[in-house]
Parts: sequence; structure tokens; C-alpha cells
Amino acid sequence: MARPAEAALAQRRFVTAIDVLVGVGWLEPHRVNEWRQGRVDYLERVTVANSGDISTAIHVFRRWAQARGLNPSETAYVARTRDRRPLRFSNSGDPEIEWAYRTHWVSPELSERKRARMTERQSRAPELVVISPVSDFTCSLGLVAFLIGAALIAAGGNPVPTQYWSTGSAISGALIGILAPTPKRISTPTQKPPGRARAALSEVAALLKDLWQNR
Repeated sequence: MARPAEAALAQRRFVTAIDVLVGVGWLEPHRVNEWRQGRVDYLERVTVANSGDISTAIHVFRRWAQARGLNPSETAYVARTRDRRPLRFSNSGDPEIEWAYRTHWVSPELSERKRARMTERQSRAPELVVISPVSDFTCSLGLVAFLIGAALIAAGGNPVPTQYWSTGSAISGALIGILAPTPKRISTPTQKPPGRARAALSEVAALLKDLWQNR
């Protein structure tokens, strides 16, 4: 129990109950990430130990931290979701249990100012990163126009020109770029269509022109 706590303390100058549970193998790091993302109701749900063993471990950890002269610092845990809801640790939601999880035990070597800055940084809600299509209308228009155009040419008994297929290939590349854009932070107030969207619109215009010439 003390070994993972000592390792975390040496690395970050503070240690948490989560560090201990991960260190003893009762909690996998990727499960912690799922919980932080709001995909798990409460943290203890994804541990491999029962609530009695976890309670005992946290109690022993607290006694160890107090014996080492570490300073308790309560830290807010906020989900990486739009509503930024507080994260829950236990099934019961007991305030004392929740407090034990939220408490970071900080090295006394840190000054009061550094400790306050660290607590503020740890309590800050994480920024969300979302992926959003730039123009669903452009994607639909280009795809539908290309398929209809090819069908009309073929229905007229004429072979589909090679240049037409080249135009379709160019549009496909543009559409892929739109469907897989660069991730943008949700805090961005406005979004302007990038060059890929404008290029797709130009390709659609060229496609319609080819469709008219080959009607």
C-alpha cells in the first residue's frame, strides 16, 4: 500500500486514493479515464475489490499520509461532459467516503502559494474537444448529384465519360476531408468553412456543368 503512494508522492508532490487503488492493481487506468468522461456512474463500480476492502485500504492510506505529515487538500472532480457534473466515487455517495476520495495529500515541502495553485489547477473543469462536420449539406449535395448524373448518362445509352469519373473522384476526396475534419475546441464561438468546404462546392459546380453537357 505504501509503495505506490510513495511513488506518486515522489513524482507529483501529492498523492490520492485513486493513485493507491491503481498502484495495488484494484483499478485500471483506462477505467479511471472512462469514469472521468462520465461513462461510468461511480468509480468503485469498475474496481476489482469489494467495498469493504476498498474502505480499509483508504483508511490505511489516510493514516499513512497523516503519519508522513502530508497536508490534506480537498479537490473537485468534474466530468469531461457538457454539463460538467461532479463525479461520484462510491455507490452510496456517502459524504465522508466522497471526501476521502477527493482529498489530495500534499507534500509539506510545497509552499502555501504553490499548494493553492495546484489545487486550483486540479479542480479546474477540463476543456472539451469535439469533432463536428463543417457542412452536411455540401456532403449530401455532392454525393447525390454525382450518383444521379452517372445514372442519367447511363440511362441515355451513352458511356459515362472518363472526365466525369475524374470529377467524381475529386469530389470524393473533398467529401472525405469534410467528414474527417480537424478536431475543434467547443469553446470556439464561430466556425468558418475551411478551404476544403469551398473546394467541395467548386467541385459540385463543375459536376453539375458536366451533367448538363452530357445529358
